[in-house]
Amino acid sequence: MNRIGGTSMGSDVLAGPTPSPTNESAFDHGAPGTRFMLGAGVIVGPFYVAVGLIQALVRDGLVHFIAGALGFTSLGVSCFVAARAMSRRNARSLARLSLFSGLAILLGFFGGFALAGILPGTAGIWFAVVVGWAWLTLLSLHLYRVTAPNT
Repeated sequence: MNRIGGTSMGSDVLAGPTPSPTNESAFDHGAPGTRFMLGAGVIVGPFYVAVGLIQALVRDGLVHFIAGALGFTSLGVSCFVAARAMSRRNARSLARLSLFSGLAILLGFFGGFALAGILPGTAGIWFAVVVGWAWLTLLSLHLYRVTAPNT
């Protein structure tokens, strides 16, 4: 053991007394319990991390935004698909309406999210909702008139 000025130097200072069969007071009786708890923590710990992450995402609204982004993106893409289908059916005005509705929905939602803390951001998201419902109503009415049986 190295000693400088009466103090110990090296790892023996932090390690404490070495357990031996003759030195019962130095034996750590809690070591099996400590090892068990550390082992259990290694096994169970990732589940707590996953649960905490999910709670943080739900609490902060990120899951809500992801679900909304999927829904509005799908609605916008369906507008573009309908625009293509209506142009093939020579329904030019409904094709243009579908194209502009798709652009308005995507720009309104994602632009609204970018400006989320202020009034224009909220208005953009509401604009996307109203345009989406209006487009869906007009397209449904058109398709109902075209495909409804004459009675």
